[in-house]
Order: sequence, then C-alpha cells, then structure tokens
Amino acid sequence: MNNNDIKEYMDEKDAAKEVFGNKIETVTVAGGKEHPTYAGVLNEAHSKGLLNIEVEILQYPNKDNHFLAVCKATVTFKGGLIFTEVGDASPKNVNKMVAPHIVRMAATRAKGRALRDALNIAQALKEELGGDEDTVPQNRSGEVTDTKECPIHKGATMYAKDGQYGKFYSHKLEDGSWCNGK
Repeated sequence: MNNNDIKEYMDEKDAAKEVFGNKIETVTVAGGKEHPTYAGVLNEAHSKGLLNIEVEILQYPNKDNHFLAVCKATVTFKGGLIFTEVGDASPKNVNKMVAPHIVRMAATRAKGRALRDALNIAQALKEELGGDEDTVPQNRSGEVTDTKECPIHKGATMYAKDGQYGKFYSHKLEDGSWCNGK
C-alpha cells in the first residue's frame, strides 16, 4: 500500500463518517470499505421518527425458484413519510450460517434498503452484501447441496444427492456415465 492508497482509504473513511455520522454503526469489509449495519441504520431511524415497519413476503424460496426469497418492506415515519423497497436472499448470495434463514435475510435486506432510502444513505448495508467464500455449495440446478473432491478423478467435484439408501456423492464423466468415487 503506497501513500496515495492510504490517503484515499482515509478520505473514504472520513466521507463515510460524514454520511453516517457517529450515530450509525459501520463495519469495515473486504477492500477496506465501511458499510453501515442494519442495527445502526435502525437505531438512527428511530431517532428520526420511525413509526412502523411492515414486511410482505413476495416470494417464498423453493426448488423451482432456486431457493430465492423476495420480501417487500414499507417504513413509515412521523409526518407521514413512507418508503418502500424490496430485498432478496438465496443460498447464492448469503453465507452458510445465514442459508437456513433465507426469508429473514430477504426481510432484513428489504427493511434496510427502505430505511437507507428514508435516511438518504446511498451505500449498501453490510447485510446487503453478497455471500463470501463460505457460500453454500449448489449443484447445476441451483439446489443447495454439499460437495467433496472425487478420490479417483482429482479436481472433479462430487455433489451430494439423496438416494434410496441415504446420501451419496457422484459426478458425471465425459462419456456420460456417473462416478461415485469408488
């Protein structure tokens, strides 16, 4: 990191403090950028007259939609100001710890976006950022599954499947047949 990089980083941090103020909690993520947190934005919204938050589930996650949940949030402030936004979540854009809670994450993202609009915060919340290196493995159909390396064909990824006798791993070979690693 050279002096110009350090100056640019410090300028970004100062700009974030001006936008978010000292009241809004932020976190630093990969790349050194600060992002507000949902908790911080919610706290600031309460101090600015937040009266109500309503969430509607627009799409429940299932196999046909690749486990994508979509929610709509409407926030109401004193004086009648109303802001509405949507948020989504799927195993493709959350980490492993959040994957079992897709609908709640979609709701949190929708509420966060609506609150950001109300508070005039342009930068994405930490919770809106996509998954990380711990994202949930999926097969080609987008189904959540787990994987392991084939012991026979090094580098080949075997996907878990539920069979008649329990879970097994396999991958397709070039000739169209299947390898189960044995």
